[in-house]
Amino acid sequence: MTGETRMDVTRDKPPSNLVSVTLNKRRVPLLIDSGACVSCLSHDFALKIGAKITPVSEQVPENLLSADGVPLRVVGQTEATVGLKGLLVPHMFVVIKDLNHKALVGMGFLQQTGCKLDTKANVTSFYDDLVMLPLFGKSTGQAVLRTISRLVVPALTEAIMRVSVPCHFKPNCGIIETRATTSVCCS
Repeated sequence: MTGETRMDVTRDKPPSNLVSVTLNKRRVPLLIDSGACVSCLSHDFALKIGAKITPVSEQVPENLLSADGVPLRVVGQTEATVGLKGLLVPHMFVVIKDLNHKALVGMGFLQQTGCKLDTKANVTSFYDDLVMLPLFGKSTGQAVLRTISRLVVPALTEAIMRVSVPCHFKPNCGIIETRATTSVCCS
């Protein structure tokens, strides 16, 4: 062996660079992509969320390439509202035909929101830790679960509750998170 590092792709887990957000009020796994110069939506998903697609502006580079160097088929651009646990952030996305992910955010969004990735704790934060979201990868062994209705669980107690479970989830481990429309009121 010559000191080179090898990764066994059959045993090593894939990167955890997805967060669960809403785009135009539709729940979606969002890829955090620090290597992307623009944020992108798949054309099919843009249509599904009712996005108004317009021709691309001059700020969008003419020849966009995927991470492996394949030219991307740009359809247009659209503004969509990214919901980060109830904090709504309008953002411009380039619409791409046959994109591998429904949505990804690039450096513009990451800088605008002050995004910080903590890969050790598997969490990402936005706006000086105002919003923190768990990172996850494409896995069937873990998922973000959401409560069906509003529920208050007092400290140091347990509760049985109904949750919404993603169709890909095969029970193993889950994080329970409130619905995006739930607001917290303090008096």
